[in-house]
Amino acid sequence: MENNDERVIGKIESRQNEKRRIVILCLGVLVTALFVTALVSDFTTHSTRGITSREAISGVGLILMLIVRFKYLTNHSGQFIEWTADEIIFKLKNETSELTIQLNQIKTINIHLDIIEVFDKQDQKFVLDISDFSNYDDRLKIKENLQNSLINTDN
Repeated sequence: MENNDERVIGKIESRQNEKRRIVILCLGVLVTALFVTALVSDFTTHSTRGITSREAISGVGLILMLIVRFKYLTNHSGQFIEWTADEIIFKLKNETSELTIQLNQIKTINIHLDIIEVFDKQDQKFVLDISDFSNYDDRLKIKENLQNSLINTDN
């Protein structure tokens, strides 16, 4: 059995969602800590003002929103495009799992600024959204490797 790591020609990863996830996590911890501190302070000081229902709903709503966003970013993290001798393996921001395109099945490739459309011989369309790859050299390498893959399979 052949080790997949030995067959890898190139791999490019995007860390954009990981960075966003860390920011959301820090904001969530900060907001939760402030909300809990306000609740504890209100109960221990026996304040006559108290926390209003609007403040409580806003605090809980903000915490829930941060949790949902964190889960979304977790599901959409780990973006990469990898080339082997006979296939392209990728997981981009619109996918939650890895997808594979066999190089000998590629019919056409349409390259745009942030989107690459790959059509296979069964007319299945793969849309590769590379907008999270912010490094220009990485984007250029992705586009060149895909073009070269098509040229090499035509021979």
